[in-house]
Amino acid sequence: MFGHVQQILHSLNLCHSGLRTFDPGSRAWTFSVSAPEYFELLILPPLVRRFVAGDHQVVINVLQPEKDLPLDALNDGQLDLALCFGPGFNRLPNGLNSQTLLKDDLVCVVDKHYAPQTAVVTIDTFVTRHHVYPTPWVSDANLIDRWLTGQGRERHIAARANTYGSALQLVEGTDRFLTLPRRILAVLGTPPWLAVRELPNDLPTFSLEMVWSERANQDQANGWLREQILGVCADQGLF
Repeated sequence: MFGHVQQILHSLNLCHSGLRTFDPGSRAWTFSVSAPEYFELLILPPLVRRFVAGDHQVVINVLQPEKDLPLDALNDGQLDLALCFGPGFNRLPNGLNSQTLLKDDLVCVVDKHYAPQTAVVTIDTFVTRHHVYPTPWVSDANLIDRWLTGQGRERHIAARANTYGSALQLVEGTDRFLTLPRRILAVLGTPPWLAVRELPNDLPTFSLEMVWSERANQDQANGWLREQILGVCADQGLF
Protein backbone atom coordinates (compact mmCIF):
# COMPACT_ATOMS: atom_id res chain seq x y z
CA MET A 1 0.00 0.00 0.00
CA PHE A 2 2.97 2.31 0.53
CA GLY A 3 3.36 3.09 -3.16
CA HIS A 4 -0.34 3.85 -3.54
CA VAL A 5 -0.29 6.17 -0.51
CA GLN A 6 2.73 8.00 -1.90
CA GLN A 7 0.93 8.52 -5.21
CA ILE A 8 -2.19 9.82 -3.45
CA LEU A 9 -0.15 12.22 -1.31
CA HIS A 10 1.70 13.44 -4.39
CA SER A 11 -1.60 14.11 -6.18
CA LEU A 12 -2.96 15.96 -3.16
CA ASN A 13 0.14 18.16 -3.00
CA LEU A 14 -0.18 19.01 -6.69
CA CYS A 15 -3.83 19.95 -6.25
CA HIS A 16 -3.00 22.09 -3.25
CA SER A 17 -0.11 23.99 -4.79
CA GLY A 18 -1.24 24.10 -8.39
CA LEU A 19 2.26 23.17 -9.48
CA ARG A 20 2.59 21.24 -12.75
CA THR A 21 -1.19 21.29 -13.22
CA PHE A 22 -1.43 24.59 -15.11
CA ASP A 23 -1.50 24.12 -18.87
CA PRO A 24 -2.41 27.28 -20.84
CA GLY A 25 -3.34 25.19 -23.85
CA SER A 26 -5.57 22.69 -22.08
CA ARG A 27 -8.65 24.90 -21.76
CA ALA A 28 -9.73 28.53 -21.74
CA TRP A 29 -8.11 30.45 -18.89
CA THR A 30 -9.36 33.93 -18.02
CA PHE A 31 -7.26 36.53 -16.20
CA SER A 32 -8.58 39.85 -14.91
CA VAL A 33 -6.12 42.73 -14.82
CA SER A 34 -6.54 46.31 -13.68
CA ALA A 35 -4.33 48.44 -15.93
CA PRO A 36 -4.08 51.89 -17.48
CA GLU A 37 -4.17 52.60 -21.21
CA TYR A 38 -0.36 52.74 -21.09
CA PHE A 39 -0.32 48.95 -20.53
CA GLU A 40 -2.95 48.37 -23.22
CA LEU A 41 -0.94 50.24 -25.84
CA LEU A 42 2.56 49.13 -24.96
CA ILE A 43 2.41 45.61 -23.52
CA LEU A 44 -1.00 44.05 -24.21
CA PRO A 45 -0.72 43.74 -28.04
CA PRO A 46 2.58 41.76 -28.03
CA LEU A 47 1.27 39.78 -25.04
CA VAL A 48 -1.80 38.67 -27.00
CA ARG A 49 0.37 37.82 -30.01
CA ARG A 50 2.52 35.67 -27.72
CA PHE A 51 -0.60 33.79 -26.56
CA VAL A 52 -1.69 33.21 -30.16
CA ALA A 53 1.78 32.02 -31.21
CA GLY A 54 1.83 29.56 -28.32
CA ASP A 55 -1.71 28.35 -29.03
CA HIS A 56 -2.64 29.34 -25.49
CA GLN A 57 -6.36 29.49 -24.72
CA VAL A 58 -6.00 32.60 -22.58
CA VAL A 59 -8.45 35.46 -22.22
CA ILE A 60 -7.31 38.78 -20.73
CA ASN A 61 -9.95 41.08 -19.26
CA VAL A 62 -8.46 44.54 -18.74
CA LEU A 63 -10.37 46.74 -16.30
CA GLN A 64 -9.89 50.48 -16.05
CA PRO A 65 -7.98 51.35 -12.87
CA GLU A 66 -9.51 53.42 -10.13
CA LYS A 67 -7.82 56.14 -8.11
CA ASP A 68 -6.83 53.73 -5.33
CA LEU A 69 -5.12 50.37 -5.63
CA PRO A 70 -7.85 47.61 -5.66
CA LEU A 71 -6.69 45.88 -2.49
CA ASP A 72 -9.82 43.80 -1.80
CA ALA A 73 -10.13 42.63 -5.40
CA LEU A 74 -6.48 41.51 -5.43
CA ASN A 75 -6.65 39.78 -2.07
CA ASP A 76 -9.88 37.88 -2.73
CA GLY A 77 -8.87 36.81 -6.23
CA GLN A 78 -11.27 38.93 -8.27
CA LEU A 79 -8.21 40.52 -9.84
CA ASP A 80 -5.12 38.58 -10.82
CA LEU A 81 -2.86 41.60 -11.30
CA ALA A 82 -2.89 45.36 -11.03
CA LEU A 83 -0.66 47.55 -13.15
CA CYS A 84 -0.03 51.03 -11.80
CA PHE A 85 2.34 53.92 -12.17
CA GLY A 86 5.14 54.45 -9.70
CA PRO A 87 7.09 55.14 -7.75
CA GLY A 88 4.88 56.56 -5.04
CA PHE A 89 1.62 56.86 -6.96
CA ASN A 90 0.25 53.94 -4.95
CA ARG A 91 1.66 53.09 -1.53
CA LEU A 92 1.91 49.30 -1.34
CA PRO A 93 0.31 47.77 1.79
CA ASN A 94 1.59 44.66 3.54
CA GLY A 95 0.57 41.41 1.87
CA LEU A 96 1.08 42.64 -1.67
CA ASN A 97 4.05 42.10 -3.96
CA SER A 98 5.28 44.36 -6.72
CA GLN A 99 7.80 44.35 -9.53
CA THR A 100 8.95 47.22 -11.73
CA LEU A 101 8.34 46.40 -15.39
CA LEU A 102 9.89 49.46 -17.00
CA LYS A 103 10.80 53.11 -16.60
CA ASP A 104 9.81 55.98 -18.83
CA ASP A 105 9.92 59.76 -19.07
CA LEU A 106 7.76 62.48 -20.58
CA VAL A 107 8.08 64.61 -23.70
CA CYS A 108 6.15 67.63 -24.91
CA VAL A 109 4.45 67.54 -28.32
CA VAL A 110 2.96 70.48 -30.22
CA ASP A 111 1.91 71.43 -33.73
CA LYS A 112 5.17 72.32 -35.52
CA HIS A 113 3.75 75.69 -36.60
CA TYR A 114 3.53 76.69 -32.93
CA ALA A 115 6.59 74.85 -31.60
CA PRO A 116 9.21 76.65 -29.50
CA GLN A 117 12.49 77.24 -31.30
CA THR A 118 14.53 75.60 -28.55
CA ALA A 119 14.93 71.82 -28.25
CA VAL A 120 14.08 71.96 -24.53
CA VAL A 121 10.91 73.67 -23.31
CA THR A 122 11.61 76.00 -20.41
CA ILE A 123 9.27 75.97 -17.44
CA ASP A 124 8.25 79.57 -18.26
CA THR A 125 7.17 78.58 -21.76
CA PHE A 126 5.50 75.43 -20.42
CA VAL A 127 3.20 77.29 -18.02
CA THR A 128 2.30 80.10 -20.44
CA ARG A 129 0.80 77.65 -22.96
CA HIS A 130 -2.59 75.96 -22.61
CA HIS A 131 -2.50 72.18 -22.31
CA VAL A 132 -4.36 69.10 -23.45
CA TYR A 133 -4.62 66.57 -20.64
CA PRO A 134 -4.95 62.81 -21.30
CA THR A 135 -6.86 61.34 -18.37
CA PRO A 136 -5.27 57.85 -18.10
CA TRP A 137 -3.43 59.31 -15.09
CA VAL A 138 -5.96 58.51 -12.37
CA SER A 139 -4.19 59.92 -9.31
CA ASP A 140 -5.32 63.18 -7.73
CA ALA A 141 -1.98 64.83 -8.45
CA ASN A 142 -0.29 63.64 -11.62
CA LEU A 143 3.46 63.69 -12.16
CA ILE A 144 3.54 66.96 -14.12
CA ASP A 145 1.37 69.01 -11.81
CA ARG A 146 3.14 67.73 -8.72
CA TRP A 147 6.41 68.83 -10.29
CA LEU A 148 4.98 72.25 -11.14
CA THR A 149 3.61 72.69 -7.62
CA GLY A 150 7.09 72.04 -6.28
CA GLN A 151 8.32 74.87 -8.49
CA GLY A 152 5.55 77.17 -7.26
CA ARG A 153 3.94 77.09 -10.71
CA GLU A 154 0.78 75.74 -12.32
CA ARG A 155 -0.57 75.18 -15.81
CA HIS A 156 -3.92 75.73 -17.49
CA ILE A 157 -5.76 72.68 -18.86
CA ALA A 158 -7.71 73.71 -21.97
CA ALA A 159 -9.08 70.26 -22.87
CA ARG A 160 -9.26 66.74 -21.45
CA ALA A 161 -9.34 63.53 -23.46
CA ASN A 162 -10.04 59.91 -22.52
CA THR A 163 -7.15 58.42 -24.50
CA TYR A 164 -3.65 59.34 -25.57
CA GLY A 165 -4.63 59.07 -29.22
CA SER A 166 -7.59 61.42 -28.95
CA ALA A 167 -5.50 63.88 -26.94
CA LEU A 168 -2.93 63.91 -29.73
CA GLN A 169 -5.61 64.82 -32.28
CA LEU A 170 -6.59 67.85 -30.20
CA VAL A 171 -3.14 69.36 -30.66
CA GLU A 172 -3.14 69.60 -34.46
CA GLY A 173 -3.75 73.13 -35.74
CA THR A 174 -3.48 74.72 -32.28
CA ASP A 175 -0.74 76.08 -30.04
CA ARG A 176 -1.69 73.61 -27.26
CA PHE A 177 0.95 71.53 -25.52
CA LEU A 178 0.48 67.83 -24.84
CA THR A 179 2.78 65.91 -22.51
CA LEU A 180 3.10 62.21 -23.36
CA PRO A 181 5.17 59.26 -22.14
CA ARG A 182 8.06 58.82 -24.55
CA ARG A 183 7.28 55.14 -25.13
CA ILE A 184 3.61 55.91 -25.90
CA LEU A 185 4.62 58.51 -28.47
CA ALA A 186 6.75 55.84 -30.15
CA VAL A 187 3.66 53.60 -30.35
CA LEU A 188 1.35 56.36 -31.62
CA GLY A 189 3.90 57.63 -34.14
CA THR A 190 4.78 61.18 -35.12
CA PRO A 191 2.63 62.60 -37.94
CA PRO A 192 4.24 65.20 -40.24
CA TRP A 193 2.60 68.13 -38.45
CA LEU A 194 3.97 67.17 -35.03
CA ALA A 195 7.01 68.60 -33.27
CA VAL A 196 8.59 66.95 -30.22
CA ARG A 197 10.34 68.95 -27.53
CA GLU A 198 12.21 67.80 -24.45
CA LEU A 199 11.15 68.85 -20.96
CA PRO A 200 13.45 70.20 -18.21
CA ASN A 201 15.85 67.65 -16.77
CA ASP A 202 14.49 67.98 -13.25
CA LEU A 203 11.07 66.61 -14.26
CA PRO A 204 10.92 63.18 -12.56
CA THR A 205 10.66 59.94 -14.47
CA PHE A 206 8.06 57.26 -13.69
CA SER A 207 7.73 53.49 -13.75
CA LEU A 208 5.10 50.88 -14.52
CA GLU A 209 4.62 48.52 -11.58
CA MET A 210 3.05 45.05 -11.55
CA VAL A 211 1.24 44.25 -8.28
CA TRP A 212 -0.19 40.93 -7.05
CA SER A 213 -1.33 39.40 -3.77
CA GLU A 214 0.48 37.01 -1.46
CA ARG A 215 -2.24 34.47 -2.27
CA ALA A 216 -1.37 34.74 -5.97
CA ASN A 217 2.21 33.76 -5.12
CA GLN A 218 0.90 30.24 -4.53
CA ASP A 219 -0.96 30.11 -7.85
CA GLN A 220 1.00 28.76 -10.79
CA ALA A 221 -1.38 30.29 -13.33
CA ASN A 222 -0.76 33.73 -11.88
CA GLY A 223 2.98 33.12 -11.88
CA TRP A 224 2.80 32.02 -15.51
CA LEU A 225 0.97 35.23 -16.48
CA ARG A 226 3.60 37.34 -14.74
CA GLU A 227 6.33 35.44 -16.55
CA GLN A 228 4.63 36.12 -19.88
CA ILE A 229 4.41 39.85 -19.17
CA LEU A 230 8.07 39.95 -18.16
CA GLY A 231 8.92 38.02 -21.32
CA VAL A 232 7.14 40.62 -23.44
CA CYS A 233 9.03 43.41 -21.70
CA ALA A 234 12.30 41.62 -22.40
CA ASP A 235 11.42 40.93 -26.03
CA GLN A 236 10.42 44.57 -26.58
CA GLY A 237 13.56 45.88 -24.88
CA LEU A 238 11.51 47.72 -22.25
CA PHE A 239 13.70 46.93 -19.23
